[in-house]
Amino acid sequence: MLKRGKNYAFIDNQNLFMEVRRCNWELDYLRFIVYLREKYAVQRAFLFLGYMEKNLALYEKLYSFGYELIFKKS
Repeated sequence: MLKRGKNYAFIDNQNLFMEVRRCNWELDYLRFIVYLREKYAVQRAFLFLGYMEKNLALYEKLYSFGYELIFKKS
């Protein structure tokens, strides 16, 4: 039985992206956060990533999925 508590996920997007690419996989960010919530009872998922203005639509989408975006300084 999974113990419910204050479970947080801290995700470095660059490492996640590179490993997924190395494995020739494609990551569905919505399914990933659902998996974290169901399997590990994650209440908050912090996604650390670099900010690029051209990716604003992506950031809005990730935020709508429930990720809390933390932008790294360049």
